[in-house]
Amino acid sequence: MLPPPKFYTYLYLRANGTPYYVGKGQGRRAFSTCRIIARPEADARILIQHWESESKAFEMEKWYIRLFGRKDNGTGILRNLTDGGEGFSGLVFDAEHCRKIGEASKGRSKGVKRSKETCQKISAAKKASPSAVEHCRKVAQANIGRVRSPEACVRIRDGSERARQQRRYQSPQLFLFEQSSTEPSPA
Repeated sequence: MLPPPKFYTYLYLRANGTPYYVGKGQGRRAFSTCRIIARPEADARILIQHWESESKAFEMEKWYIRLFGRKDNGTGILRNLTDGGEGFSGLVFDAEHCRKIGEASKGRSKGVKRSKETCQKISAAKKASPSAVEHCRKVAQANIGRVRSPEACVRIRDGSERARQQRRYQSPQLFLFEQSSTEPSPA
C-alpha cells in the first residue's frame, strides 16, 4: 500500500460537525497540541484531505476558508485569522541562525539538567499523588483473576496496531459541497 501524498488540508470540526478551523499541513501537523487554535479532543473530528503538491494544498486551504468564511472579519464561521495560503513549510535555518537560537536559549529551564535528588523528589511526589495511587488500585482490582487466552492477546495487539495506523494515516470522509463553476474543485 502506498503512503498518502505528503501535503494535506485539514478541518477542525465542532461537535455539531461544522468546521471551526482550516489549515494546511504535512506529517502530524493536524494532530499537534501546541496550537493557538485548540484542536478537537477526538481525532475523529479532524478531517484530512491529501493533495498531490504543496501548492495545491495551499490553494485548497484558501478555497475552504473562502467557502466557510472567517469570524474575525464577519464573513463566516471559521476562527482562522488569515485567508490562508501563507506559511513557512520546509523552512531550514542556516548554521549561524541555529547558533543564535542556541545562545538565546541558554539558561532557560528547558534542557536544564536536574540533580538526582531533585529527580527523586519529583518521582516520589508523582507516585504519592492520591489520583495515581487510586487509579493503580482500581486497575489492579479489576484485573484480579483475569487470564487472557493467547488468541485474545493477539487480537488486542493487532487492534492496537490498527488504531495506531489509523491515527497516523487517517482519511476521513470528505464533505460534498455545492460550488459554483468558478471555484476550484475540492476533489
